[in-house]
Amino acid sequence: MSALDLVHVGKNYGSSCVLSDISFSVTEGDFLGLLGHNGAGKSTLIEIIVGLVEKTSGRVAVFGKDLDREPLLAKSCIGFVSQDYNFNQFDTVMQVVVNQAGLYGIPYRTAVQRAKKYLDILQLSDRSKEQTRFLSGGMKKRMMLARAVIHQPKLLILDELTSGVDIEVRYLIWNFLRELNRSGTTIIMITHYLEEIENLCNRVVILNSGKIADIDSVENLQKKLISFDLSVTVSEIISPEMLQDLNVRITGDSSFEIKMDLSKENYNDLLQKLASRGLKVVNLKEKASRLEQYFMHLRETEKVNDP
Repeated sequence: MSALDLVHVGKNYGSSCVLSDISFSVTEGDFLGLLGHNGAGKSTLIEIIVGLVEKTSGRVAVFGKDLDREPLLAKSCIGFVSQDYNFNQFDTVMQVVVNQAGLYGIPYRTAVQRAKKYLDILQLSDRSKEQTRFLSGGMKKRMMLARAVIHQPKLLILDELTSGVDIEVRYLIWNFLRELNRSGTTIIMITHYLEEIENLCNRVVILNSGKIADIDSVENLQKKLISFDLSVTVSEIISPEMLQDLNVRITGDSSFEIKMDLSKENYNDLLQKLASRGLKVVNLKEKASRLEQYFMHLRETEKVNDP
């Protein structure tokens, strides 16, 4: 079943076009990553889906419920964590989460039970009676996540949830999201951390200047990369003459970066080429993730074609 359908969605602010002809579907159970540079239209698109921003054109349906014709039914399927801290700073953590449940008609006793469960998983149980203004940024993000899932939504949408949190908290959130997704919750995530996309998502939508630049599985997007940069360390002291006809940048006495063209060679070809020059490779790794390099390649291509 389709969890989300976007059909020719557009958004204009006066004469400025923020989104143009956005069409794609999200299958129930998907974990979708939404990528794009700042100003690409990611947050605007998400805010249209959750009903915070009115679209200029197109159609949005959540689990078959049209957002215009059945807004309450459509929105009842959605849990949303925004970038902003949109809660009463003088309420306690428990009050913020439980009050959200009341908006969906969840009985108070059930709401408290669920709140305790989610706050425990997200390691906030000891802060449940504390006013939210005393929480750190990472704690506020986790509380907002607990609030977003209190009504057990079928579709969870996250806008830069892990931005600014430390790595330990990020892994805690990742594990929580994995379990939600395994249990059937469809998740859409805006993030600037490409590592996050590779670890969590099965599909990616890339936006550029309000339009879809690419949409595919993570695996297929990685395969689209024609060339990528490698960091190489060898056992010998190298000289420029050894590598003069190769596309390299020397970074140390025994290390360099080289661009590998997948249309012409593979790892074995590269190793043999270096071995023929008397260079024994002791360490070889990709300079950045394949997805990150593909994303940057796509951005550079778009800049050339649309300056």
